[in-house]
Amino acid sequence: SPEPLLQAANAAMHAAKRLPGTSVSWASEQQTQHLASSFRAEQALRAGLHHEEFTLMYQPKVAANTGALLGFEALVRWDRPGIGRISPMDFIPAAERNGLIVPLGELIITQACRQIANWRVQGFNAVPVAVNVSPLQLLDVQFPVMVMKTLKEFDIPPQCLSLEITETAAVAHMDQACEQITQLRQYGIDVALDDFGTGFSSLNMLRSLPLRTVKIDRSLIDPMPHVDAIAVVKAICDLAAVLQLKVVAEGVETEDHARAAMQAGCDALQGYLFAKPLEVDEATRWLGERY
Repeated sequence: SPEPLLQAANAAMHAAKRLPGTSVSWASEQQTQHLASSFRAEQALRAGLHHEEFTLMYQPKVAANTGALLGFEALVRWDRPGIGRISPMDFIPAAERNGLIVPLGELIITQACRQIANWRVQGFNAVPVAVNVSPLQLLDVQFPVMVMKTLKEFDIPPQCLSLEITETAAVAHMDQACEQITQLRQYGIDVALDDFGTGFSSLNMLRSLPLRTVKIDRSLIDPMPHVDAIAVVKAICDLAAVLQLKVVAEGVETEDHARAAMQAGCDALQGYLFAKPLEVDEATRWLGERY
């Protein structure tokens, strides 16, 4: 029938494109099934965006020396009808492959701003909420305008929202990242470099980009308090201090992690030692008790 024929032809085309030069390729059943599965996943993502099946959870960031609440990181979850909660590790890569990460990212920023506005209405002095930014969003010249439009829609100051870009994205799109971050900073929005230490770390990048915060990846925190691990983290913290950057340690899961990160110079800590990602009501309780 027409639909399976088109799927097979599409699978063969993708297989042929992966080979150098002119190529003739026959679609295997496995390739066709994989493409059909990807198509179904894309359709499900589109439906999920349309029906707003995505929700946010909030993981606290605390001061290394006092444990006071400094902010939250908003983490997206997909509650798919009939299936249940799906990990972002499963749907974020798919959304980036088919371009749906752009409308999904806009939805996440909208939901985060709506929640910040709700906390302000309830009388809380809302701490900054950080939202992760995809490389595709960095390439969108309208991205900073969209962010400011959303802030104005919910009548919240720019200081209530911060954005996190991955080190890999910043390296791959250095010029665009610098331009976008500069514009966001002019609007008063803080930008953090996330997962520092996982990719092609460039110390010059920390100097070149108009950042406010660097987040050390959990892979560098996990070996602590081994001496060599502390030395690496301390070197990052010392450089950040010279550049007037705040340092957040991610993946803090033990008291040893927390103690070593603080001694190395980290300003803030984030991880399961303090809290897993929280539902809205639990995050609200944190605001009342820890801020």
